[in-house]
Amino acid sequence: MENKSSETIVIQLGSLNLRVGFGNQMQPYTIPNVIAYRGSPQVTPYPPCDAETLFKAYSMVQNYLLSTGFLKDHIPKIVLPTKKKAKAKPVDEEDGESEIEIFAISEYTDTGHHPGFFVGEEAYNLAPNENYTKHWPIARGHFNITPNQSFRTVLGDLERILEYTAIRILKIPREMFQQFSIVLIIPDAFYKDQVKALVDILLRNLGFRSIFIQQESVSAIFGAGVPSACVVDIGASHVNVICVDEGVELPKTHIRQYYAGKDIDLLLMRILTRPESESPDQLRLVEALKKDACRLMQQENQVSYICRAKNSMLKVGSTNPALAVAAHSLFHTSLLEISSGPPKMPFILHPSLSDTDDYLDDLIESKIEPLPHPTQENKILSLDQLIIKSILALETPDLKKKMANCILLTGGGGMFPDLVDILEDRLINRFPEEGGVDRVEVKASITHSDSEGNKEHIRPDHLIWVGGTVIPNLESAKELWISRARWVGEWQPTEAKEELMANFVSFDNHYQLAEMCRKWRRDRPLEGGVRLIREKSTFIW
Repeated sequence: MENKSSETIVIQLGSLNLRVGFGNQMQPYTIPNVIAYRGSPQVTPYPPCDAETLFKAYSMVQNYLLSTGFLKDHIPKIVLPTKKKAKAKPVDEEDGESEIEIFAISEYTDTGHHPGFFVGEEAYNLAPNENYTKHWPIARGHFNITPNQSFRTVLGDLERILEYTAIRILKIPREMFQQFSIVLIIPDAFYKDQVKALVDILLRNLGFRSIFIQQESVSAIFGAGVPSACVVDIGASHVNVICVDEGVELPKTHIRQYYAGKDIDLLLMRILTRPESESPDQLRLVEALKKDACRLMQQENQVSYICRAKNSMLKVGSTNPALAVAAHSLFHTSLLEISSGPPKMPFILHPSLSDTDDYLDDLIESKIEPLPHPTQENKILSLDQLIIKSILALETPDLKKKMANCILLTGGGGMFPDLVDILEDRLINRFPEEGGVDRVEVKASITHSDSEGNKEHIRPDHLIWVGGTVIPNLESAKELWISRARWVGEWQPTEAKEELMANFVSFDNHYQLAEMCRKWRRDRPLEGGVRLIREKSTFIW
């Protein structure tokens, strides 16, 4: 099956954002992966935090950063948020400092026409007092199933979000979905029933032509243009580390930890604001501030960051130690544990990895070694410790050196400008001598050139998605697409000719041909289940 890049849509579903676009784009459209339904708003409280314990841990980290030169020996004053009118006046410059304005929320979504639901930016930018309930269908890489949000509810949310995105963002009329194929990027650790449900939504419900399933870390090395790497994905809700060798993931090296970008946002909010000031708007201010102002090495230039929302404002100086301490929480993870509380494991209502649609599944999986799950650490490890543990799980010194020489950072949870150099220093000083690693190279930003010689800079949070755009151009992938016709059982003799011939069906015997087609339609669940995905997947199913 041949698919053109311009007729292929690449989809990456994240906990915070949905990245989507055509296969001939160099960067995706990024929209919040959220839907809001009209009804009484449900406020999710922030996890409890002992302010005194957090202050002690913060002071210890701050003193360490002062002693190691990451912070300068002065503590600027923190300007806490104050209420402003909707149109705030420009702030006058003080003491010759330059000022940078950051707009977290310029306008709230207009709800005057009272729609049943909002999707993406419109849902994300709803005012806190609006009568809408937000649903985030993905959490920590899996379906966000809670006691109040069922598997079926999540499927409905995802279908509406994907349909809205195709029509409103990609400008594809609903009746033309059948002309486009999908590259679906899934987590390295996945649940089979969730993957199958996503395929069913895209092929059966939305009617796309075909689908190719790709894992995140393999997609990352495609995006970076390297054959092998230790892929470190710092997302919104988890850090995922796994080694990939020649396009094959090495399961023994897979480690996942449930502290990441959102936890850094919450920590920074709790450092900069009073407990009574914690609110969704306040967190949005801090999220925007982190992207522009956080550094691991404190800035020497005096800059005032003025972060504005609709009804509030936060002003923080570039030399404020909180900005550096929050960034260093990737290495001093006790701060995240105190601020966010113990990691919350995904709530799974369907723990079985088998598929009831495939009658061979139990038999096959009982005869083979089960696919190992990523290691879940009881002790909270720093980012460098996670990477070292993953690489040291490899068996040969040569493979360890190979992975240490290409550590690939992806995801948007830790996009700090000086992270690469500082992470390299920490790793080379912490690898045990018996590990045989004498050189470390960390890569975050990648630069590609197009056919006309134009250079395109690929950000770490776009790298996995960009890797998905490679698939339509791979000759080896042509036979690995799952067609809608086969998934839903709508085979016609002309579409199934090769398989009919392989089963020695005579095309002259029309009765036998019709009977075979009817049989395949009757056995459709077998063709649309695990068996078909296993047949077409490039990874261990």
